[in-house]
Amino acid sequence: MIEHWMMDAAIAWTANNSTPSPTPTFDPNKVTPGVLGFSVIAIFFVICALLVWNLIMRVSRMSHRSQVRAELALEKARAEGRDLDANDPDAEGIFRQDDAPRDGDPGAETPKR
Repeated sequence: MIEHWMMDAAIAWTANNSTPSPTPTFDPNKVTPGVLGFSVIAIFFVICALLVWNLIMRVSRMSHRSQVRAELALEKARAEGRDLDANDPDAEGIFRQDDAPRDGDPGAETPKR
């Protein structure tokens, strides 16, 4: 009962003694970043986009080069009279994971390692 009376008194006191909100003492146009801030953010965004594009191109180039190397190694092995498959220890790194024969495929065997 006393808690309710104290709560009501506290609410009434804060309602009667409200604190005034401060008036701004600064010009909001001078605080915003403006054209210079926008330009810096835009330049930063363009630089980041160019770096991501460069990274994608480099990864793509490396992937293509490794694929070409694998094809050349396979052609060289076939020219020497060897027929490599994914289970051959000499074919390490030539076949990608999705080129390897799977269970149920004709000629699929368990690896001999």
